[in-house]
Amino acid sequence: MVPGAGIPADGQPAADLAAASIRTDILEGRLAPGQQLVEVELVERLGISRNTLREAFRQLCREGLAVHHRHRGVSVRTVTAADVAEIFTIRRTLELQALGSANPYVPPDLLTAMDGVVTACGEAAARGDWRGVGTASLRFHGLIVRLIGSPQIDVFFQTILAQLRLTFAIHPDEEAFQRPWVAEDRGLLTLLEHGEQAAAHDTLALYLDESERRLLRLFRPSAAFPGDDRR
Repeated sequence: MVPGAGIPADGQPAADLAAASIRTDILEGRLAPGQQLVEVELVERLGISRNTLREAFRQLCREGLAVHHRHRGVSVRTVTAADVAEIFTIRRTLELQALGSANPYVPPDLLTAMDGVVTACGEAAARGDWRGVGTASLRFHGLIVRLIGSPQIDVFFQTILAQLRLTFAIHPDEEAFQRPWVAEDRGLLTLLEHGEQAAAHDTLALYLDESERRLLRLFRPSAAFPGDDRR
């Protein structure tokens, strides 16, 4: 990408590509809530103009991934309890629909992709890379939503997954939060591999309830965390 260019050779607007790059950095945990997005560094790294970067910032702000502070620039957004509740409302709507009766089986190529990210999740856990565990788990759930068969929903859900990554930062112990989901994701995949779609749907519903509950309780630091001893 040439600095100052508006549209790269592949035809996609440079601002969209810049926003996608920053969104991926958020989704993969390289950018944390509250972290400043430094214009001079991003202009150089992405090879774009300041105007293009600022358009990317506006896009990320609209997506709820960044926030503009007057006279202080743009930073990665810090989520609230209301954000967490909304994220999980969207997750239930899309992920559970994806495993609904309209999708009686998972295509072999998608199962292969799912197995790849779940395996990567286990490997990351084995080496103590809990950020990598979170990234692989997010990608697994993105693949579940692909069962709906809508490219536009897939693009939208990437933003939701990036927002979800920001919720992970709420937890003071990344390993304690991420460790249980390694086995949970493998269990979901096993059900899908055996064609047990209804069981996978019900298991995922419980999974989402538990994940949301644990995140929401973190907004009440004085509250106890039943079950956290096993995590």
